[in-house]
Amino acid sequence: MINLNAKQAAEAAVGYFNELFSGYGYSDIRLEEVEKMSENWLITLGYLDKSQEGFSLGLSKRRYKIFTVRQSDGEITSVKIRPME
Repeated sequence: MINLNAKQAAEAAVGYFNELFSGYGYSDIRLEEVEKMSENWLITLGYLDKSQEGFSLGLSKRRYKIFTVRQSDGEITSVKIRPME
């Protein structure tokens, strides 16, 4: 049993993001939020979408994804789009 702390969970989420979305034109990945929920860490990462129309004009929007990282073994169990309010 690993029992990840917040930093390890965030590193796992960033690594998974880079693996899963390589080649999609995302940049400037940042840790935005960390939340402990039961036996999971919820890690929100923000990024810029270079494939978005208007990026070359500097009009890019920040997008967000929430990664659920199981505390016991570091497995990423879900990736969801975080809606903006």
